[in-house]
Amino acid sequence: MFNLGVCFEFGQGVRQCGATALRWYRRASRRGHTRAAFQLSHAFWWARLGLQRDPRRAVRWFHRAAGLGEPESMGDLGIAHHEGLGVRKDLEGSARWSRRARAAEGRGLAPRARHALQDGEGVRRNPTRARNLMAAARRVGAAEARG
Repeated sequence: MFNLGVCFEFGQGVRQCGATALRWYRRASRRGHTRAAFQLSHAFWWARLGLQRDPRRAVRWFHRAAGLGEPESMGDLGIAHHEGLGVRKDLEGSARWSRRARAAEGRGLAPRARHALQDGEGVRRNPTRARNLMAAARRVGAAEARG
């Protein structure tokens, strides 16, 4: 089902149709497909597939995808909470979602978590832990940690 959504979204072998892509993504998401929920969240976040931008609905889909274990959606929830987009601004919630994403992903959001620890955004300020986090991210090859 997810693959059919991709085909209709990008016109691969079929005529491109956002509404049909959304229908297939919703069906796949109901059956637990993480990337389908992720695609739906981004459709609402970025006003794709014929939808209007709706951060609140995007956050609902981010939660659905995150609940299914999708690390990028967890990171997106961290951003939404940090910026107050679609949810109440919540720096602690932002740090919590960023940590979950990092744990699920293993590396990619270390820089954001490091900044939270360095600056005390939503968490107790801990510069030593921030440095250690970046060192660990560099060891596993996180592109954002190189510099």
